[in-house]
Amino acid sequence: MRRIELLPFFKVCIFWLAGIFTYRFFPSVDSSWALFTAAFGAFISTIFLFLPKLLKPGQQWLKTVPIMLLLLSVSYYNCRVKDPHNQAQHLLNSLYGATQLLATITEAPLGHTRGTSRYQLSVEAIEKQGKWQPAEGIVLCYTASPIDYQSCVGRHILLPAQSVRRLQKPTNPNQFDYATYMANKGVYFQCYLPDGTFALITQAPPTTFSSLLHTVRKKLLANLAFLSPQTRSVAEALLLGYKENIDAETRDAFSKTGTMHILAVSGLHVGIIYMVLLFLLDRLFKWRKLLFVKVVLLLLGLWSYAFLTGLPPSVLRATIMFSIMAIGANMLRPNNVFNNVLLSAFMLMVYNPNLVYDLSFQLSYSAVLGIILLEPRLSQFWFIPEKSWPITASKKSKFRVLINNVRYYIVRYIRGIMAVSVAAQIATLPITLYYFHQLPLLFPISNLVAIPGAFLVVTLGGTTELFMRFLPAIGHFFQWGLQGVLNLLVDSISFISEFPWVNLHHLFIHWWDVALLYLSVCSFILVLNNRNKKALWFLLLFIFCQQAISFSLHLSKNNGQLVVFDTAYASTYGLRKNNETLLICSDSSTAGVQYQTSGWLMKTTSCDTLFLKKSCTSASRHLVANKAFAIAGNNVFAFDPAIDSSLATLYILSKEHLGAALKKLPPASCVFDASVNPDWILEKYPNFAHAHFVQRDGAFVRELRN
Repeated sequence: MRRIELLPFFKVCIFWLAGIFTYRFFPSVDSSWALFTAAFGAFISTIFLFLPKLLKPGQQWLKTVPIMLLLLSVSYYNCRVKDPHNQAQHLLNSLYGATQLLATITEAPLGHTRGTSRYQLSVEAIEKQGKWQPAEGIVLCYTASPIDYQSCVGRHILLPAQSVRRLQKPTNPNQFDYATYMANKGVYFQCYLPDGTFALITQAPPTTFSSLLHTVRKKLLANLAFLSPQTRSVAEALLLGYKENIDAETRDAFSKTGTMHILAVSGLHVGIIYMVLLFLLDRLFKWRKLLFVKVVLLLLGLWSYAFLTGLPPSVLRATIMFSIMAIGANMLRPNNVFNNVLLSAFMLMVYNPNLVYDLSFQLSYSAVLGIILLEPRLSQFWFIPEKSWPITASKKSKFRVLINNVRYYIVRYIRGIMAVSVAAQIATLPITLYYFHQLPLLFPISNLVAIPGAFLVVTLGGTTELFMRFLPAIGHFFQWGLQGVLNLLVDSISFISEFPWVNLHHLFIHWWDVALLYLSVCSFILVLNNRNKKALWFLLLFIFCQQAISFSLHLSKNNGQLVVFDTAYASTYGLRKNNETLLICSDSSTAGVQYQTSGWLMKTTSCDTLFLKKSCTSASRHLVANKAFAIAGNNVFAFDPAIDSSLATLYILSKEHLGAALKKLPPASCVFDASVNPDWILEKYPNFAHAHFVQRDGAFVRELRN
């Protein structure tokens, strides 16, 4: 039997994914076609099941076709049913005309962050024309001051409908698409509520599951108050996945060294909890008759921890996988780890198809599949000396055997950590390059510290909480140990991050590069596992294609770019020529425009800044700019309308330069930046209707060529 026959959920996941992607690109197909195709696939599959002799031995692969149609169609229909755009009661379709919203606070901050408090509201009803009607949807709510900070989860809140706004798509080049990011999480709206614009219903909320979890999380985080601020933020992330208090310096150090994964609660943390619980329960329930009780307690412990962390996709994946393993062990059935991982992925995709586009989901499954497929082969490349046992009674021989055994365990530990780290890094490399544009080079070394450090923090954190509740005298000893381990972990990662060659950054790839890289990774796995010469040739072919495409893009790359950013009523321009970059701002600081410009500036290693309110000039080999104009090669961009139109390639106009000279300018050569109100200009000068207004049309981008 072929290996693929032992992995039924491999095909299931592939076909289910095909249905999800089909809906992504063709969402308007009538659902009746999906149901018809599913019924047809089910009918043909049933015929092949009861009449297996219809197919000849060489035609058995045809059985896969109707199953593929069935799964693809059901997946497409599942996406359509769960898409909020197709639900009449969702805010996407019912918010227009509403005056008030009734919502339940489902998530509240566990602490104050950046002067505002963020809450998650689940809408239950809306008021239209004085009548209340059911509604649904999630709204992110920001307030200047906390809403009944101690006991708001589970309470109802009344808020004005006009304060709720749809999350907007970005208009600036390479800007982070926050609207799509939140839409994949089922969130399409946000609001800001000043004090006095909302009403919190005062009756005591029922003790809901979410409010109970929120209270428990707050108490657990409060118990970490004995730690210093930096180590406390790391402990909060390691134990409960709460990362709001991690400072930028610590986050950057973990990111550079490739150890950021330990700060996001994932399969590593769930695996630690699983091992600890299994170790304890195996000693408490040794009798065969109590196996069922042991499994129930194990599942209860795993899912309790999962809910405490907020159920991120990585934790869901690991918890489902370990739950399947525990149940399989109870039924005395063999466990295939690869099949368990695919089963957990399938269950999550059925529950929420949008999880496929979640970065945490992608990284989690890429890493664990890479570890399963690559780690055993990578471990074979490192020879370990055989473990020795004492064969004589002499003290000298016993000492030699002890040294040999210690060396064996140390080398095996280092090999295991490095093999797992390399396997996970190879499997997630295309995604990390695409999203984060950097490659950590010292991840095998840093993970030798981070992974055991995470194990010690999780075990000591749980032990400390247990003893502080029942035996505080012993609990203080564990607090001291936890503080020491955290200090050592943070200091070690910070030390490694200081090396100048710790990572490669400014690495930018496209989606086709991701596809080619993953094809290369799959070919590499086949080469390692099967020693297949064809797979080796495919590996070389994919690498060649990727390099050829990158080289052709480099040759055809434009020489420069001009951007007039959409920066909330501020004048901000960007110029790039060859390797030189210039950011031009109206204000005396770039702090207010970092979010809008950071994506565009990410591809530059250095950038000069010119402030228009100051009388200064920026000049370099390819770029020259001052308050009146900017020159990039043969292109002249005028900021002052008084400059002769025969000299200017383009006019970039702000609210400070809207005088009588505006009448003489050709509208097609004018761009009005984010500080200009288009309604005011068009009312006075209607002939500028075809000009580009940043407030109306979004950021203006022009490629510069020689």
